[in-house]
Amino acid sequence: MKTYELSLLETVVKSNVFIPIDFNKAPLGARRKVQRKREPLWNTQGRLFLRGPLPIDWLAQASALGKAAMFVGLECWYRAGLAGSLVFRLNLSQLAVAPKLARSSARRGLQRLEDSGLVSVARPVGQRLLVAIKVPPA
Repeated sequence: MKTYELSLLETVVKSNVFIPIDFNKAPLGARRKVQRKREPLWNTQGRLFLRGPLPIDWLAQASALGKAAMFVGLECWYRAGLAGSLVFRLNLSQLAVAPKLARSSARRGLQRLEDSGLVSVARPVGQRLLVAIKVPPA
């Protein structure tokens, strides 16, 4: 028997009898660990999600400003995650987070966020709003 073949054989003690085990015929788990694909905690396919990290202080301040401001703030973080930047364009008529929120309510919510210093907004004529999220320093 060659030396590399000896490493394939193992012995098991069963009632004081040594039985050789061939690992080539052993179950797959005994031969080697198989890396399994990690299952996600939840299925995000076809659903909206927020890309973090989101500062809790920012969300707490936005939620204190009212329901419309909170929805617009969540929309801002959603759009920032899609854009990959804290500066993005926003259309108040087509909110993904709160699609049934009226445009006038969304405008008031965005104005409250701007007044509190959580976002800054540029309003170019004839174009979508240019919003920049202001993150408080740590």
